[in-house]
Amino acid sequence: MELWISGGAWITSEGYGTLSEEREINIGEGEPVIPEAKELFDEPLQRYGRFDSFTRLGCAATALALRDADMAEKQRKDDTTGMIISSDYEILNTDIDYYETTLDAEGAFSSPNLFSYTLPVIVLGECAVYYGLTGPTFCVGDDALYGLKALESAAAMIAAGKAQRMIVGWLESPPERSKGIEGEMRPSGAVFIVLDAIPAKILFSKRKLSYGNNVFKNHKNQKITSLMDVFARENER
Repeated sequence: MELWISGGAWITSEGYGTLSEEREINIGEGEPVIPEAKELFDEPLQRYGRFDSFTRLGCAATALALRDADMAEKQRKDDTTGMIISSDYEILNTDIDYYETTLDAEGAFSSPNLFSYTLPVIVLGECAVYYGLTGPTFCVGDDALYGLKALESAAAMIAAGKAQRMIVGWLESPPERSKGIEGEMRPSGAVFIVLDAIPAKILFSKRKLSYGNNVFKNHKNQKITSLMDVFARENER
């Protein structure tokens, strides 16, 4: 099975960029540098400024990836596009923040705004409404694979005819250590691509992936083990 990557984007503590720029990605534990709404959306995205960090990060990465693929406008209803993200911590950071608001006065002051973002699929819903996505949308566990599970699920959706195109992302916004989280902390950031059944425009061969026997390979027949590999510069692969 052949698939095409028509665009992509990343957001880390060092900044943000797109696949077309062919810049190196360095993901660390620092706070991601999320662009302002005016840099991302032609029309205002309601509540963007009130989103929790997980949702804002995912919406920003989606906007950058679709713009890189020349698909920033709302999708046509007959052009089925879905979205799958993978994450380890998911919205645990928001869950902790919300829980803290329930501790006083038997929960009388619990935050309704935070409660709205205590599900990892909220970011998918916000993107689906804004961009008119009508394909399958869901979140899968990441388990330190940097988006590989999401990529596998997206390929399965395209192969089954459920979608012509899938937005695929790794999205991580772990809690701060000060909130009592034990063990090794995961990096924070987002890496997203737009995966097509057929190329939406003339693309270089390096944007092509092959998929078979649960293995992805690039145009050089090298195994893809994460979304990070898609962004590796030509001289690094």
